[in-house]
Amino acid sequence: MNTLSAIVGLLFVVLPGLTLFWLYRTRAKSRLYFLAIVVFVIVFVFTTVFSYGYWFSVGMYWPIILVSALIGILFIRFKRGLPTEWLPRLWSKEFFLFSMILMLTLVSGMALPFLFRAKSFKGIALDLAFPLRGGTFVILAGGANWSVNMHAYTGGPQDRYAYDIARLNAFGMRAAGLSPTQLERYEVFGADVVAPCSGEVI
Repeated sequence: MNTLSAIVGLLFVVLPGLTLFWLYRTRAKSRLYFLAIVVFVIVFVFTTVFSYGYWFSVGMYWPIILVSALIGILFIRFKRGLPTEWLPRLWSKEFFLFSMILMLTLVSGMALPFLFRAKSFKGIALDLAFPLRGGTFVILAGGANWSVNMHAYTGGPQDRYAYDIARLNAFGMRAAGLSPTQLERYEVFGADVVAPCSGEVI
């Protein structure tokens, strides 16, 4: 499982990186095709960064790097100017690629409605203190639905709203290595656990 999470974590860097490279290098001949690529890359990067991902394997600074790269590439591309033609020529290569990009955008954007509702909760919220202390912590998984919380669909009702918490080092990593097997290599190892409300920690 540790190796798998490390591989998936790398994919969360490689795949959006490839889409950014595609946006930077594209030689689109029509504005509609170019703008379709722009929308797809924005949606793909947005859903990858803000949905539940394996950033904890490769460092929590990667989302910031990806978003910064996206903004920089968009600035460069629009500064170069848009293609002269508005529409791709009928039955041309761009015509078929445009159709494919529309489908990819729809698939990538399926998580967006869930992301917007991920912090919603119909009920009375409890006033809880943070259960750990002694460092910088981040919520790896937690929220109202599957887009940000794997417990929402892999666990039972009792842990649907569970949270996975990690402590980060100075490089934004949760551990010394991508996904080590030794517990002591994780930053959260040995952190003080405190009761978030009146009760007893067992």
